[in-house]
Amino acid sequence: MSTYSRWSCRQIFAATLLSAGTMPIVLSAFAQTAPGTPITNQATATYSDGANSYNATSNTVTISVAEIAGITLVAQPPSTTAPIADDTFTVPFVITNKGNDPTTFEIPGIATLSDGTGFTVTSITITKVNGATVSIPIALGATTVQTASVPKDGTVIVEVKVKVNNTAPAGASTTVMLGKTTPETLQIGVPYVADSGSVYTQDNPDTVTGEYPGVLSIASEKEAMDTSAVVTVKGRLQAYATILKVNSAYDPKTPGLLTDDLLTYELALRVEDPASPPFGVVSDLNATQIKLDSGSGVVNVNKVLISDAIPAGTQLSNVTPTALGGWTPIYSTTALTSTALQADWTTTKPALNLIKRVGFIADGAIAKGTTLQNFKFSVNPLSTFKGGQIANIAQVFGQSQLGAVVPGTGTQLVYDESGDQSSNNELNGSNPDSTTTGGVAVTNGGISPGEANPGEDGTDPGTLNTVVNNNPTNPTTNTGVNSGVGSGTKTNGGEDTVLTIAATPLNGPAGQPAAKGPNATGTDDDNNNDFTNKAVSPAIGLDPAALLTDAQTPDVVFVNTVQNTSDSSQTIVLIPLPPAVKTDLPNGTKVTIDSDGTGTIATPVTFTYNQATGAFTPDGAVPSVVVPAGGTPSYGVTINLGDNAAQNIGYSVPIAAFIDTDGNGQYDNTKEPGNLTLDRVYTGYVSLKKEARILEADGNTQVAGFTTASTAAEQQALNAAALPSRIIEYRITYTNLSSGQGSGANNVMLPANTLKITEDGTTAPNNWFTTTKDTNPTDTVKGSGTDSTTGAVVATFSGADVQTYVDTVSTLAPGAIGEFKFRRQIK
Repeated sequence: MSTYSRWSCRQIFAATLLSAGTMPIVLSAFAQTAPGTPITNQATATYSDGANSYNATSNTVTISVAEIAGITLVAQPPSTTAPIADDTFTVPFVITNKGNDPTTFEIPGIATLSDGTGFTVTSITITKVNGATVSIPIALGATTVQTASVPKDGTVIVEVKVKVNNTAPAGASTTVMLGKTTPETLQIGVPYVADSGSVYTQDNPDTVTGEYPGVLSIASEKEAMDTSAVVTVKGRLQAYATILKVNSAYDPKTPGLLTDDLLTYELALRVEDPASPPFGVVSDLNATQIKLDSGSGVVNVNKVLISDAIPAGTQLSNVTPTALGGWTPIYSTTALTSTALQADWTTTKPALNLIKRVGFIADGAIAKGTTLQNFKFSVNPLSTFKGGQIANIAQVFGQSQLGAVVPGTGTQLVYDESGDQSSNNELNGSNPDSTTTGGVAVTNGGISPGEANPGEDGTDPGTLNTVVNNNPTNPTTNTGVNSGVGSGTKTNGGEDTVLTIAATPLNGPAGQPAAKGPNATGTDDDNNNDFTNKAVSPAIGLDPAALLTDAQTPDVVFVNTVQNTSDSSQTIVLIPLPPAVKTDLPNGTKVTIDSDGTGTIATPVTFTYNQATGAFTPDGAVPSVVVPAGGTPSYGVTINLGDNAAQNIGYSVPIAAFIDTDGNGQYDNTKEPGNLTLDRVYTGYVSLKKEARILEADGNTQVAGFTTASTAAEQQALNAAALPSRIIEYRITYTNLSSGQGSGANNVMLPANTLKITEDGTTAPNNWFTTTKDTNPTDTVKGSGTDSTTGAVVATFSGADVQTYVDTVSTLAPGAIGEFKFRRQIK
């Protein structure tokens, strides 16, 4: 067969596919590889002559992919399919680049209605390009607007707005068509034919980033079209219900015990009477069918139902739910995998631990324009509850008119969830029984089972944490929205009412949030005494009595760790606490807290201590860290002591990690759960106390006892006793001043490792080498030197006498004390 014949056959085959409506799909499938992409082909083979095997390799053929245009145009569901006269609805159309190269789209100012009498196109607007929200109007008529460049698989959304004429009768219907092709049923691109009303591709110039060189001819461009679902004018009744809810009271009762905490909810039902109803003719709220047992078995009855699931981690309290006259409290033990309409309800209260929902019912109808409140019930936390969020969401069910539920009529369900001020779950007159809500697939026929999930539902910021309000109709409550912070992942519907019962966080040294300090006695505040000890070093030879300047006390960096002991996320605030005695911390001391511990994510906040007022002042908002349930993040603390710090002192800065329930940035340990850890800076932590006494030449008889000679009388006594041939015994008492943990655990301590004490008789201010001699020069290792602990004394001789004594202690534990002595006989 000739090349021409094979090509002709392919053309015939393509034409057959096109006529069958399948060729565009084939093109779309082939159009995903970028133009210019090389496709390389080489064949290999193996063969045998019966005894031997051989290989063969063909030449290589490389083909570059050509540029091809592609488009799909798909109508989305109209904003309503059952408007009333004088109403407006929109139909979005999604246009997708199915070519293999960036392109633009030409969008016409023409949308075709199947009924141009009862309906009028009022605007055509490009609302999104490549995911970015825009608002580009297209003048109505035989004009087009060219979009920005759209990458392959990128999309453009065009919204056609249609007005229902005020003379449109009930039953009038229309469809909305965008684009113009033949046949009209195609959504997938076909070769473009110049015609007003066409939606088609237009190749970019080569200067556009990512564009394949060369310009497609107009004959190679593609166009597409689609027609919307039918929209039919309705005049049916429509009720508008809004369920409102608050945490009306919270009584923590016994401190430290959660199971007797009492959380009370109050609900209100508002049946709206909008002056400009978004859909239908406004009606009262009528009853819908539920399953109820009033003593004669479960039967189907018609009631207006208010339902609320018992929050996870709690159970219904023994306080009887209350309601308005004409309303009856009811209960359900049906699992929350079913909706309130699928549940079995009873007027007899079951065992509290079995109740899954509490509800209130009335016969109806509830008149439009009516607000009913004082629906109340209470819950207690379970023994398994460790603190954290308690969340739930209320629901109301009814119908616009009595009768068997029929979607799209006045007998379809009226349904709303609490947490916002919107009625009918923002569905207005749309059917809540659909299998999707806001375009997102859901279960149980589009009705939520009512089990709260803040991550999905979002939260009502008007009733968060410990904020309580005894009036659910207050406009500061039920302020949730379906976008922004706290909105959750649901695209519409209510938001959860959340109370955070704060659990006491733990706060301790790095990796040890549960550490306990030296005063651990088994009481509740053991872990408020844990600590991390660090130190700065005074200059060698500096008088121990001299005060240190700010420059002599550099930054000391600590790493602490907190733990959220709650079952849900908590925001833990971190601040330094001032000392009980104002002068226990140098003036101007700076404490910097970096809440993420790295300095790269959080903004460090520096607190400056004012000794006169005894208070810290931060240079920014108090730092905090959001910690998931059970989380153990670390945070950084830097302490820089101010002027006039004494040497060999431990300056403690308590760092409070707490739940700021009142939001004032201050720690109130009488009502806010929190935990302390101590970050302590020592200005040197080993002290050396030098004393001397005088002995007779026999080395046994004491003439003058040990003294530091710090007073004139002590100095005089030593001077008077220091006669030639008498012996001076020097005693250096060394002490690790840092704190030990006693019966505590997991603190960061300061052992003094390889402690080396040097006594050199010739280094100023010492001169005892030339004026005295060692009393035991025959011991060539240590001379007269001794140590009361495990320290090893080594003497260095100059001639026949010891010039230097060095006492080395491998480890001096916190709080440990030892003595180093040596004797010199006065020459």
